[in-house]
Amino acid sequence: MKLFYRIGFIIYVLALIGFYFCPSTGITTSVEVNSNTYRVDYLLHGFAFLVLPIVAFLANGDRKRPYLWWIFIGFSFILAIAFEFIQQLVPERAFNPKDTLSNIIGLSIGVALVLMYRKCRKSNGTQ
Repeated sequence: MKLFYRIGFIIYVLALIGFYFCPSTGITTSVEVNSNTYRVDYLLHGFAFLVLPIVAFLANGDRKRPYLWWIFIGFSFILAIAFEFIQQLVPERAFNPKDTLSNIIGLSIGVALVLMYRKCRKSNGTQ
């Protein structure tokens, strides 16, 4: 089953690369409510990276080699920062530090969720 999640992690990262580096993804980044416009772009960035630690945990678990999860997380943090810098090279795309911050916040929330889940499992004795 872990192989399934590891392949899923790789496919998810490749999908992120596709969305981040396509000149135009066609995703609406703003919503108008009562004649006020709100950007949902930052929520999409955060959610995209919130999923990575969860899939990485499912791909590795915490039994045999817990250090692999931290390697996945380190790789994810590098992606969260690098994606925005590399976007400068893509036509119609630009670097936005708020997007980078959203990526890191989403990733941090995902890491916190996994760590809380692991702590609950450990305290319940269902390792």
